[in-house]
Amino acid sequence: MRLRVQDRPTDADAVLDLTDPRGDTTRVRVELKSRLSPSEIVRQLRWYEERGPWLLAAPLVGPRTRQILADEGISWIDL
Repeated sequence: MRLRVQDRPTDADAVLDLTDPRGDTTRVRVELKSRLSPSEIVRQLRWYEERGPWLLAAPLVGPRTRQILADEGISWIDL
């Protein structure tokens, strides 16, 4: 696993490269949020789906937001 901060403007704050035991790598875009609301996620779902996979990180991810993200296959983490 390797996390790289983006040093140029892109659609993500960082990129996380995950390598499985076979050596296959998956690149995940990481976005850090100060706040993550259900309405914001619903508005941006198409954008995330077009650029996925994603890991969204925020100080608190509420139950409704967690459910929306899970239903759409978007990973999340509470900081």
